Amino acid sequence: MNVEAQRLGPDVYESAIAFTATASHSGGTIYVLEINYGGAFRLQNIPPQALEPFLLVNCPAMLFPFLRRIVADITRDGGYPPLWLDPVDFGALYLRRQQEMAKNAEKQ
Repeated sequence: MNVEAQRLGPDVYESAIAFTATASHSGGTIYVLEINYGGAFRLQNIPPQALEPFLLVNCPAMLFPFLRRIVADITRDGGYPPLWLDPVDFGALYLRRQQEMAKNAEKQ
């Protein structure tokens, strides 16, 4: 699972969750599910230092319940048991991403 954000226009941003799941067994791959689910958000009066965390934590948290339902429906409609995603702590993902970027910056 990965979260990305980009500016679409003045005060309008896209936040998207990219998710990939692979189901396999000893005989091979059963299915590969890839989905990129995003939303456009109009954000005003947010301090610049708060924009990135908002786009990578708060916005995905609003999108996740819908992504979770789509993934369960797709797998169930495909004839498999529904794949129910566990809740995600987008704040922890953001902090991990920041730590990895800091480590990479130190190596350079």
